[in-house]
Amino acid sequence: MQIIEMSKRFNAPVRQVFEDLCDHEKFGHLTSASIVRIKDAGDAGNPNGLGSVRRIKVPGVPAIEETVIRFEPNRRMDYTITRGGPITNHRGSLRFRSEGDATVVDYTISFEPKLPIPLLGTLLEGIIRFPINRGLDKLARSYNKQRTSAATQES
Repeated sequence: MQIIEMSKRFNAPVRQVFEDLCDHEKFGHLTSASIVRIKDAGDAGNPNGLGSVRRIKVPGVPAIEETVIRFEPNRRMDYTITRGGPITNHRGSLRFRSEGDATVVDYTISFEPKLPIPLLGTLLEGIIRFPINRGLDKLARSYNKQRTSAATQES
């Protein structure tokens, strides 16, 4: 079993960070992947919630589909791959918590490679981790710019 753990602090309220990271299309823009919601959640107020399905397409890799299996607004979102991909027993979990005026997101992904090839899990871990880390950093920078801009305008 491969386990990827990432933690990131954002200078923004939980509500805003949750909305940006749990919106399928916005998350796709952050990670530079083509992510499209192909099935809305049963909750009309939040189409990205429990039961929603997103298709992820990265150049050179067959598309995968992920289904949201746990959704607690402003607290947690879990998902699993339900179609495609070179991995099995997959689960992703984003957990959100406030720290003063900031938000901390703990992001955990666990999976097993479908094929028993030595070091394949390590390779897949890198392929998964890099764009997500880059996207989280990009989002953190955008919040920092917003905060800096707002402080400058107040001066």
